[in-house]
Amino acid sequence: MSYSFLKKILASVLFLLIMQAPSVFSADQNFPFRGIVTVNNINIRADSTVTSQIICTVNKGDRLEVVSERYDWYKITLPHKASLYIKKTWLKTEEARTMR
Repeated sequence: MSYSFLKKILASVLFLLIMQAPSVFSADQNFPFRGIVTVNNINIRADSTVTSQIICTVNKGDRLEVVSERYDWYKITLPHKASLYIKKTWLKTEEARTMR
């Protein structure tokens, strides 16, 4: 094997280890857990990038359930105040139930 070939393999292995580092370092974190937002007007996004769609915002003191981790982002369940939409065509109105 040539020296340049070994360098390429070593570089590839190091790259893969670096990319896996967030999941390795967070292995001791127990999910799910509840967290408290520390600042006001924080965007909750559809994905773990600053360019992904903003779903809603949260404020200091809001409590969120964290279900997993991806790089330097937590995946959370949506807060109750998040406004979401479904097209009327795809939803049937439920009949009111009478009390017995």
